[in-house]
Amino acid sequence: MKLIDDNEDHFLDDFVNRFLPGRPNTHFMISRKGVKVPVWYSERIITDKYGEATGKMFVVRDETNNYMRWKIMKIRIELISFSKNHTLSETLTLVTDFICSYTDSPMGFFHIVSPDEKGFSELSWSTNSSEFIKLLKDVSNEDPSIFPGVWTKCLQRRRPIIRTPDSENNICPSGVQETAPEFITDGEEIYGEGSLASIKIFNEIAVPIMRNGRIVAVMGLANRKQNFGIADVKTLSYLGEVTWDITENRIMEDRISEREERIRLLFDSTAEGIIGADRNGLCIFCNKAAIDMLGYDKESDLLGMSLNSLVAERAGGRGGSINRDIFRISHDRADAVYNDEIYIKMRNGERFPAEYWSYAIANKSEIIGSVVTFLDISRRKRDESMRSIIYEIAKHSASSTSPGELINLVRRELGKVMDTSHLYIALYNNESDMIRVVDHDPRITSKSSWRAESSLAGFVVKNRKTLHLSGQDVTDFVTENGIRLWRRPAACWLGVPLLEDGLPVGVLVVKSYTDPAAYDSGSVHLLELVAHELTGVLIKQKMINDLILAKNRAEESDRLKSLFLANISHEIRTPMNGILGFVELLGAEKISEEERISYVEIVKKSSMRLLGTINDIVEISKIESGQTDIVLTDVNVVEIMEYYGNLYKGQAEKKNLGFVMGEYLGMPGAQSGKEEHLPIIRTDRNKLDGILNNLLSNALKFTEKGQIELGNYVDGDLLVFYIKDTGIGIPADKLESIFERFVQVDTNIASPYEGSGLGLSIAKAYINSLGGKIWVSSQIGKGSSFFFAIPMNN
Repeated sequence: MKLIDDNEDHFLDDFVNRFLPGRPNTHFMISRKGVKVPVWYSERIITDKYGEATGKMFVVRDETNNYMRWKIMKIRIELISFSKNHTLSETLTLVTDFICSYTDSPMGFFHIVSPDEKGFSELSWSTNSSEFIKLLKDVSNEDPSIFPGVWTKCLQRRRPIIRTPDSENNICPSGVQETAPEFITDGEEIYGEGSLASIKIFNEIAVPIMRNGRIVAVMGLANRKQNFGIADVKTLSYLGEVTWDITENRIMEDRISEREERIRLLFDSTAEGIIGADRNGLCIFCNKAAIDMLGYDKESDLLGMSLNSLVAERAGGRGGSINRDIFRISHDRADAVYNDEIYIKMRNGERFPAEYWSYAIANKSEIIGSVVTFLDISRRKRDESMRSIIYEIAKHSASSTSPGELINLVRRELGKVMDTSHLYIALYNNESDMIRVVDHDPRITSKSSWRAESSLAGFVVKNRKTLHLSGQDVTDFVTENGIRLWRRPAACWLGVPLLEDGLPVGVLVVKSYTDPAAYDSGSVHLLELVAHELTGVLIKQKMINDLILAKNRAEESDRLKSLFLANISHEIRTPMNGILGFVELLGAEKISEEERISYVEIVKKSSMRLLGTINDIVEISKIESGQTDIVLTDVNVVEIMEYYGNLYKGQAEKKNLGFVMGEYLGMPGAQSGKEEHLPIIRTDRNKLDGILNNLLSNALKFTEKGQIELGNYVDGDLLVFYIKDTGIGIPADKLESIFERFVQVDTNIASPYEGSGLGLSIAKAYINSLGGKIWVSSQIGKGSSFFFAIPMNN
């Protein structure tokens, strides 16, 4: 007999030692057959009557049963600990490895039965069974959950199954046949004839694990050196019960974990922020939406924070704290619900409008806290503000009587949601490519009008799309696109086009010089809606203004026509009366030669005046009916200038006026006479004569002292003529209208200046037909300067 220490107890923890106080004294005795038997022993020294040691006495007790209980407890503790941090499959593999080691079996399995008890939902094998599993899969095309084997036989028979090579030991004690295992000696009955698995398995055991009358699992071993017997059924059943307890706990934990994960996923997937608070209003949990909306990084940042510290103010500036509602819920009844609108304060100090609901949390009948759910209603508030702004603009625009009132209305309404301190509206003229600010305020824009090209507002108009720039983007955009600025760059700039049927009619601009984030995508959307509404209003106002202007023009036209007819009547009757009267005098018998010559001169002058009036009427009629023809010929500019210089110099001298010839094309020694410009132009000589005659006769007619100057100069492909006088001048409000038909500066019939008032109108029509343009500058009492430009090679 040999006594050895149990060297396996090095890994035992305090828990095991505490509950098994005799365990450290356990040793093993090696029997004659080499089997280790667990024993407890004590020793005592034997002495004689003199106290001398004469030997030792050993007391040994068989501890097989106690050792087995300790071993199973140890396995259970280790498996429970292992299962906390491992999957069910990993845990069951470890279980089967422990059981195989404990029973000295090289192979083992633990299969979980499906709820319908017709197959298996989880198959677990010991590590050493991997070769057998591979062979089993190679010879089977069945679903792994119904592999043929001793485990399926055990499930079908609902009792332990033992298979051995012979029936020597397959004898059940008398009286226990009903509960004894079923012995099978034919392996082919289980695995099928010729299968590789039947060759590899030479003995095996399987026991059912029962719970509440149903099989929940099957546990088994195989290929032990000693055949399995009835005693092994009891051992394996006990080990199976222990294993199922661990398995069931693991399954329950997995289900709870899965349920918690699902709840957390649902909790974090909601758009609403959710915060749980204790009875003192302190945060005890929150979801991802709450963390994100409040601008924090993780849940722990909010834990322990007072919900009241998250509230900036109640909607409408009302007092009171959210904690008060939470306190009332926490101390009121369980079904109480409070909701309100508040402004929530974010981590960075910003705030946003939110609607919140607060519910009680109850544990059985005791209220232990509350849950606060809140929703960011910034977009809803913005939409409400947008609808209100659009409504107010639409409502008041119909009654606004001036552009200034409309702009002030837009600035006031938009100012409720954005910075409008630098808002302006500008209209675009496609013909002149000019942008003109409506109701110009120099505090907002330094210029009242500018060319559309090379400006931010012009870029919006030209591209017909919104432009939103902020920060450094403003400077970069200005540089890249050659934009001209009259002030320092704005920190944030937003421009929206005003479009009518897809064509630009203007632009709405807001800008901030201090805040790069003054406008966002919401501001863009709102401004585009306002721009759409404004376009309709501005178009309507323009139509009304155009109608009023057309009405005034029509009335003015009627008045001018009446004055024109009266003036024409005067211009015809006056010379006609002079002709008739002096012709009658010429028929008198007694007139001197001197009187006759004087009368003939008067008749001649009156006839020329009448002919000029008739020619003007005929010419304007031809212009009105579009019957004027253009005949292009080569015209010598030097000849033209010398002709009209000589013609009007004499007439000017008769009025004691000076007549000055300025520089002109082809003039010897003049700068305009450079070799690259020949004094020959291609134009209509008759139309040019008519233009010069009308302008020079007007200058002569309205100048009483001083001088008249005639000249021209080259401007690119145009030849520009000018006639300057020191006459009475033209009022500023008449500078545009003097070129209209039937218009005279002085409409008084008793005016000392003769004429039909058609001269400038005819001159402008001629100039337009030649592809040119005419303009004038004048000062009352100082004279006028008329300019007209025609192509040099028409």
